[in-house]
This record gives sequence, structure tokens and C-alpha cells, in this order.
Amino acid sequence: MIEAARLLCYHTLYSKDQRHTHAKESDLAKLLAARSAVDSIHNCLLIHGQVGYITELPLEQRLRKFVGLSIGDGATDIMKLIVSRELLGRESLSY
Repeated sequence: MIEAARLLCYHTLYSKDQRHTHAKESDLAKLLAARSAVDSIHNCLLIHGQVGYITELPLEQRLRKFVGLSIGDGATDIMKLIVSRELLGRESLSY
């Protein structure tokens, strides 16, 4: 998933350099990168078990950080709405 997020970021940057519309790609890159980071940290926490959730360890701190960053980059629902509008068209989505 990390490699997919990296390739999607490269594709988004290429689209921006070519002056193409890249709103869908940038939102997909943000969603995939944030999701893969949270999943990776969550898997590390599962490996360490209860000890991984101690607040003094960096795993628990990183999980809080990346969950907060995913909220700060733009709400996930808003990014999904932008992507679905790009794919399906604005008229097919009701408010």
C-alpha cells in the first residue's frame, strides 16, 4: 500500500506539472497515504499487544499523530465526495 501511495503521489505531481486537473488524484493520494500509515501503525500495535498502547512509547503517539493529520488534511468524507464527483459527475450525486 505504501508503494501504491508513492506511485499515486508521483502521478499526481506529474499531472500538476503537465497542467492537467489533479483534484481527484491529489485527494486519492492523501486518502491512500493516510490510510496506509494508520494501517501500518495499527499492525505494529497489534504485534506489540497491550504494551504498544502505553503512552510513553512512540507507537501510540504516532497513531494519534497520523489520525490527527488525516483530519487536518481535510475530512475524509469531503475528499471522498470530491473523488466521487470527479468519477460520476456532479449531477449524479444528491446533497
